[in-house]
Amino acid sequence: TDQQSQLEGSVLDFKIIKDTQYVNAEKLLVVAVTIDATVMKHETKPDVNFDVRLFGVKTVYKNNDKLMFSVQPTIDCYLNFFAWVDAESNLMYPSSYEKSILLAAEKTVLFPISDRIDYKLILEHKENEKGRLIFVFTKTPMKFIQKDASQKTSPDEIISWINAIPLDQKKVFNLPILIQQ
Repeated sequence: TDQQSQLEGSVLDFKIIKDTQYVNAEKLLVVAVTIDATVMKHETKPDVNFDVRLFGVKTVYKNNDKLMFSVQPTIDCYLNFFAWVDAESNLMYPSSYEKSILLAAEKTVLFPISDRIDYKLILEHKENEKGRLIFVFTKTPMKFIQKDASQKTSPDEIISWINAIPLDQKKVFNLPILIQQ
């Protein structure tokens, strides 16, 4: 999905029509999937002047570690930040504890912004869990619409939302992480 968000078209949603798996003559597993998809063709190209320096994000965290990071954008922008571990996704920022703020060009901002909140990475199901931290910077406020107040969402909803943002309006970081005991 991280490569897909930089293409000239984006898949907004899809339904799997047919899923076939077999071993071919060379003894390789072949997977063929047919989908019915809604695709949006982008009318813009990424803005080469829109970039963000992201500091402090690690690839491996211990259970209950606090995530702290800082950002320094090249232009004024806004952030939506998600944690995606296993099949569960959460909107981490903005939240009811931290309202969205304008991130000023060339200024470094440390997150969390509020001292009333910690971004904790917690193991829920296993000894180790793979996940992703998704940072979506946009030139204008683009609120991610939650279905309820729980801050939980599905990965598909996040991807569809990101893909619907015009290429010249966003900068996306989709970073893999591992949480360990």
